[in-house]
Parts: sequence; structure tokens; C-alpha cells
Amino acid sequence: MTTNLDRYKNDLDRLISKGNKLHIAMQLDCFPQEVKKKIKDQYGEKAKKILSDIPSFREEYQAWYSEAQILVKQLLPDRLSDFIR
Repeated sequence: MTTNLDRYKNDLDRLISKGNKLHIAMQLDCFPQEVKKKIKDQYGEKAKKILSDIPSFREEYQAWYSEAQILVKQLLPDRLSDFIR
């Protein structure tokens, strides 16, 4: 049986992973040549797959932010204003 704590952990892990990908997506939008080169240099043949897994920042950020805000409000209500800033 899945507990609330397990659900929070899974949600948090998923949001952190998605947030990391969105961070890369934002960098890719701002500095496409540099980011692509860095990923190719670092991952070699795997770079094409990694780049194809990067979400669109413009399309997916707001959904991520809304969901992350709800989780922060539930888990760390005193830090919600920090998150919003």
C-alpha cells in the first residue's frame, strides 16, 4: 500500500527531474550552440537522445511550476513565498 509519504517522495523526485530538464531547456533556448556543443562533448553518441528528451521550456514550465508550487505549499508552507520569488 502506498503511503502519503511515498506519494510525496515520488512527486518530489519527478518534479526535481523535470525541473532539471527544464533548466537545460531554458539554457538551450538562450544559448543553443553552446549547450548543444557541451552536451555532445560530454555525452558523445548519447547526445542526440539526450537532446531529444529535453522538453520545450515555453510549453512545459507553467505546468511544472503550478504543480511544484502545490507540493511546496503542502510540504514546506513556510517556504512558499521563497519559492514564488
